[in-house]
Amino acid sequence: MTAPPTPPAEAVDGLAAELARPAVGGTNRDVAAASSTPPHVQLALRLMARLASVGPPLESGLGRDGATQRGLAHALGASQGAVSKVLRQLTRLALVRSERQHVPGRLLRVTVYSLTRRGELWVQAAREKATSASTRR
Repeated sequence: MTAPPTPPAEAVDGLAAELARPAVGGTNRDVAAASSTPPHVQLALRLMARLASVGPPLESGLGRDGATQRGLAHALGASQGAVSKVLRQLTRLALVRSERQHVPGRLLRVTVYSLTRRGELWVQAAREKATSASTRR
């Protein structure tokens, strides 16, 4: 399986600016310079690419284990806490949605994540820009 192309700098900067905005009642954090992408933005980009590869929820109403916090954290080699925090931010930005679903092999329903239409369009645009940028080199 090949890794998705890296999104172009303007997509990374745009997502960094969105993630840096405080939530209602939250505090703002400094975003690192464009030359060094902050770790939470890198994780957000990787999460969105992973959710795009996992695909939408199954029509049967069952969730995919790879779209849970635990599954995403395992696949990306990140802590579940970091994944949870970034997923909350992406949900607030309407790039990701969450739904409680049954997942095969689990006794209880768990929260399963997927890209919203806005998130799908963002990933598609970032991939197209990355592809066109790599062909110009």
